[in-house]
Amino acid sequence: MRLSKRERKRLVLDLLGASITPPPPDYDPDSEGPVPVVLERRWELNGYLLVARVFYTSFRPEFETKFGAPDNPVRSLEGRVCLVYAAYPEDEEDEDYAWEELARGPVRLEGNRLTVGFWTREFDPETPVEGVAYEGASFAAEGVLYHLEPLTPSPDRGRGGEAPPR
Repeated sequence: MRLSKRERKRLVLDLLGASITPPPPDYDPDSEGPVPVVLERRWELNGYLLVARVFYTSFRPEFETKFGAPDNPVRSLEGRVCLVYAAYPEDEEDEDYAWEELARGPVRLEGNRLTVGFWTREFDPETPVEGVAYEGASFAAEGVLYHLEPLTPSPDRGRGGEAPPR
C-alpha cells in the first residue's frame, strides 16, 4: 500500500495530536500486569485498516551492586523460572563468549547461595553484580561469567528466554 507524503503527514499529525491516557498514579507493572493501551488510533486506507497503539512501559535502569546487597537484582527473580548461563573467557579483553546453559528452574537465594533448578553455587557477598530488576543479572566469580534471566518476561516487558548479552 502506498501513501502520499500528504497522507502520511496527516496520519502522523493525527497521532501526535491525540490525547494519551496516563497510567493510574498507584500503578505497579510488576504486580498488576501491563497497563491497557494508552493511545490507539485507527485509519481506513484503501480497504485496509491501519492501527497504531501506544503502551505504557516502565523504565528500569541497569545498575551495579554487590551479591550480598539487598538491592541485588537476583532477589527480584526469586521464585520465577529462570535460565542461568555461564561463559569461560580465556581473555578478559575478548567479549565474544560462548555461553553455555547451566540450568533452568525456579530461583532461590538463601544468603549468598544461588539455586536455579538443581544447580547451586555460593558467591562471595562482595561479588560485583550488574543487572536490571525483574529482567536479569550478570556476575563473575573465579574466572567464570554468569548470566541469569527469566524464562518468561516481566509483565510489562517483551523479553525473556533470550540469549545472554554479548
